[in-house]
Amino acid sequence: MNDTAADPSVIRQTLADLRAATTAVCDVTPMGPPEDFLVVSKAKLAGGWLLLESVGPPVRYDRTPAHVARGGLDHYQITLCLDGWMHFVVGRRDITMHPGDICLNDMAQPNFAELGGSDDKPSRVMTLVVPRKLLAPR
Repeated sequence: MNDTAADPSVIRQTLADLRAATTAVCDVTPMGPPEDFLVVSKAKLAGGWLLLESVGPPVRYDRTPAHVARGGLDHYQITLCLDGWMHFVVGRRDITMHPGDICLNDMAQPNFAELGGSDDKPSRVMTLVVPRKLLAPR
């Protein structure tokens, strides 16, 4: 990581910012000490599509039935695992992804994902969030 990773106020604020940004979408739970939590994300929005690259420590994202009911997201999420691993559960589907694996998720369904690194590398994923209407036949 960079020099800011050693500053506890930056780390706590980063977790608080991530939770605030995703409160309507999912719950965020670090799988390690919260004081060690630092995620770096890059985002690009184009024509209703959102492309995200995220690098960070072990974390769990939980999209509960309550999130689905109150959020109204009608999107698909396509995730490419670049480094580390990702354990993803939707209904009866349960997969573990490794670098090079791709997963398609219907965000209208409750799900959870756990991400973790390998060796000294943090997890790194590339995610494309696509509104369902952009994929509908015309």
